[in-house]
Amino acid sequence: DLSSGINAEYMGFSGTIPPIASRVTSLNLQGNRLTGSIPDSLSGCTALTFINLASNQLTGSIPDLSNLTALTQMSFDSNQLSGSIHPSIWTLPSLTSIGLSQNRLTGSITTALSPVLLNLRIHVNSLSGTLADNFCGPLTRSYNLGQNLFTGTLPACLFQNNNPVIESIGLLQNRFTGTLPGLVGMTNLKAVILRANQLSGTIPDFVNLPSLSLVDLSENAFVGTIPNSLFQLPRTTAITIGNNKLNGTIPTPTLPCFLTQLGVQSNSLTGTLPPEFTECRSLGNIIVSDNQLNGTLPPAMSNWQSLTIGYFEGNAFSGPLPNAMFASLITFSANKNQFSGALPWKLIYSPRLRNLRLDENQLSDLGDCSGVALNIGFQYDPNSLDLCVTRAPTIAALRLNKNLLSFPINDLFKCLIRCPSLSNLDVSQNYLSGSLGNQALSSDLDTFTADGTSTTTTYTMFQQLVRLNLSSNTLVGSLPEQLGAIGTLEIADFSNNHFVGSIPATITTAAVLLTNNTGLVGSALPSYLTLGTTVSFYPNSAQEPNAYSCRDIVPKGAALSIYRLSFDPSYLNYTHCTCNPGFFGTPPDCSSWKTKVQVLNPLGSITDSSFGNRIRSGLSTQYLIQPTGANGTLLALAFTFNYASLSAATRDTILIYAGTTVDANRLIHAFSSTSPPGNNTVYVPAPTAMLHFISDANDGLHFDVSYSAMDKCPPKFELQSGSCVPSKEYTLWRPPLGLRVAFLVLSGFLLMMCAGFFAFFYKFRENKLIKAVSPTFIMVTLFGCMLALCLPIFWNSVEDLDVNWCHVFPAIGGISFALVFGSLIAKTWRLYSIFWSNKLAASNITDKTLFSIIAAVLGVEVVLVLIWRWAQPMGDMRIHDVTDTYDVPVCVAPNSKDAVNSTTLIIFFIIQFLIMGVGTALATKVRKLPDQFNETQSIVTCVYNVLIISVMCVPLHFFLQNFPLVDFIIVNVGVFALVATSVLILFAPKVAAIVLVSDEGPANLKVFASSTAKSSGQSTGGGTYSLTASRHDSSRVELSRADSRAADSRPDSTI
Repeated sequence: DLSSGINAEYMGFSGTIPPIASRVTSLNLQGNRLTGSIPDSLSGCTALTFINLASNQLTGSIPDLSNLTALTQMSFDSNQLSGSIHPSIWTLPSLTSIGLSQNRLTGSITTALSPVLLNLRIHVNSLSGTLADNFCGPLTRSYNLGQNLFTGTLPACLFQNNNPVIESIGLLQNRFTGTLPGLVGMTNLKAVILRANQLSGTIPDFVNLPSLSLVDLSENAFVGTIPNSLFQLPRTTAITIGNNKLNGTIPTPTLPCFLTQLGVQSNSLTGTLPPEFTECRSLGNIIVSDNQLNGTLPPAMSNWQSLTIGYFEGNAFSGPLPNAMFASLITFSANKNQFSGALPWKLIYSPRLRNLRLDENQLSDLGDCSGVALNIGFQYDPNSLDLCVTRAPTIAALRLNKNLLSFPINDLFKCLIRCPSLSNLDVSQNYLSGSLGNQALSSDLDTFTADGTSTTTTYTMFQQLVRLNLSSNTLVGSLPEQLGAIGTLEIADFSNNHFVGSIPATITTAAVLLTNNTGLVGSALPSYLTLGTTVSFYPNSAQEPNAYSCRDIVPKGAALSIYRLSFDPSYLNYTHCTCNPGFFGTPPDCSSWKTKVQVLNPLGSITDSSFGNRIRSGLSTQYLIQPTGANGTLLALAFTFNYASLSAATRDTILIYAGTTVDANRLIHAFSSTSPPGNNTVYVPAPTAMLHFISDANDGLHFDVSYSAMDKCPPKFELQSGSCVPSKEYTLWRPPLGLRVAFLVLSGFLLMMCAGFFAFFYKFRENKLIKAVSPTFIMVTLFGCMLALCLPIFWNSVEDLDVNWCHVFPAIGGISFALVFGSLIAKTWRLYSIFWSNKLAASNITDKTLFSIIAAVLGVEVVLVLIWRWAQPMGDMRIHDVTDTYDVPVCVAPNSKDAVNSTTLIIFFIIQFLIMGVGTALATKVRKLPDQFNETQSIVTCVYNVLIISVMCVPLHFFLQNFPLVDFIIVNVGVFALVATSVLILFAPKVAAIVLVSDEGPANLKVFASSTAKSSGQSTGGGTYSLTASRHDSSRVELSRADSRAADSRPDSTI
């Protein structure tokens, strides 16, 4: 009989919900492990009055339940339902309670609630949209819509004055904006929860709300003062208005006070905490932190025996702390105030207290802990060495750091012996004194056996201690061996004290911080410690940072390697330390080599390494820079110039020579104070230097110079045979002046020759011979040759390189190669396609097809150059060659020695040779064609010529990197040879044919200039030819003109 319903809650059922019989009146499957969706058959159970499917794992959407007109209660809470809420739910005529909370529902609520609905639970979903002002149901008492995404203003119907129906308004963690309407005459209202919205304005008055118990307006943007009426409600137990922008004072509560929770934190409240709050004897949580409250805490706080959490930090409270025990207190935080006086031992000994923060105050005295009655009993078993402390203080974390505590550390420990659960103790940054002998961590306790007899036993303290911080006090003596008996200890900070001796060998599990204890000295590390892989940096006596570094000391074992032990480097007498680059000597005496200057012609007082505005007479002064008195090998000098304070009118000159004499061949730099170098640091690749100052006026010299010595070569230099020489990867691109002039003249001659050919062929572009070999390709080839000649012109004429030139050079080379060699490949391929095809027939090879070949070669070159530049970006530098009298401009690749960049360069040249190999292979195939066919012999000769010259020059360029002058000559001559031979082989015969021979040219060109059908009388230069030949016997080729129509309009376009 199912008329009484199905009740199977918390039975552990799993699987899906089976079809439900239509006669079922009640269905309760709460608290099982049901999955799947709500069956559609449920909509046919018209007799249902009660459905509870809460706390399962149901998914899918809510079905149409419009047929369930008898349904009064529905609970689908705590599932995984999704989609929007079916509209039928809002209009069911008998439904009084809807529970859809803690699902994944979306969508909005666009209709008013049912007139019979009493309770609505749809919190913890993703519902959104606004709520209309007529959203409320006339009988609905409880609205729980929290933790959704609702927006807009609060619906007015929820806050109607004198509404006797509404009992609970829960809208927390939404996105409501606007102001909070007044709350007047809602006699049954018990809770208003609007936490974590975006409400603003002032908090309105709370009038005639006799049942209101809970008010939570925290985490909004309310401003103004707290209304007194909020604290005059007769039954209010919880007021939470923290994390707003409120000011003013905390109102006085009306008595009797029933508050159990008060939260006004993170506002801008001022004044004192009203003493009337001490009459709120049921107060369990009070949070007034992060305001501007002052005065003393009420002495009668001991009335709060129900207090579990008290947060008072971040204010300006002063006076003594409450010295009272709180029976229920777990956490008490009063840090960052101005409390003074003695430590509150009754508070510390509160029987349930776990966390106490009193740091960052002005506490100074120990106080009396011996007079605090704890009624503690001890039971000691000498066989197991276990000590059982009953009803002892439970405090686990005590923070007293950053106070004014000034008494012996042992006195503090004697009070803390009563706290066996202490795991975190921080008393750093105080004025504690005394030593930490073994007796400091042990104490004599009177223990009791079962028969009531007492025994005095020495007990090791802090058996549960994990973190101990005693740093920044005035502690002395040695570290106690008893530290090793605390097996739980992980971190102990003893830094900034006056400890002496060595590290106790018993400490095997703790990370010990011991910096600034210069009296700690050990000849070797304990067996459980070792030197780590990381280092710390330290200044020298002149407070120059990072003068030397020392390897960190860490515990052995993988489990302990996460701890870094901080020691003074002096512990091992600096044997684990080294001077950092730029500093020399033995730690801690690491010098930066800023040493004295020997003055050859003194005109003023010079000290240390600074040349200030001290020289006021004379026209010339020389200084020898020769650092002495430092350990290590000196290789170079670095000079720094400061021009910030110099007048632009000064006209002084400085010359810097490498070595000990003024030798023109050793000049490194020459510049004036009005035209300083690009950067203010100048390197001299030698251990000594001469500075020669010259003034053009009688007002003295105006230089501000300092220097430092280096134990390594400057940037762009490398060490060879004990001296600094320019690095191999930075090729010198500047030849002697005479050679540069010679190459410029030759470049100009070849450029004019190419330009002359270009102009000639342009003028005679309608000539039959020129049309026969396609003037367009002649122009492209000549343009590529002229572009290639730009390289030696740039190399020999550009005075100051910059990064733009460094990118232009490879681009010019790649484009010129593509234009010249691409044209040769295209025309060679045309011949190959005709005479080496498998099927002899009329072939139509247009100029467009040939240009596509050139474009393909050009595209490959562009891609190769872009990849090369990306993998090996070039920059511009000026290297100061000590053997010459000028700066050497270079294009550099910062990581040119990198394997990736070397591979990129190799691939670049391999692809270049592959392209030349294709051209050479085609040339080999057509090399035996008769002279009558196009420019076969001259093109083939050019292809061979390019390949031979490239094979000779490219390897030599790489092998002669250490001989920059020879390398420079080879590169220039190679470009000249490629251009000159190609132009002369290809174009000289054509010029001769036109100028010296008849207009039809020599025999090898006449085939394109005449027609076999002379009777036609038309000028030739193209057309379609019938070919009769054996594929491999090019000597038996006969041509018969089949069609010469429109020949002149399409020169050399079809063969």
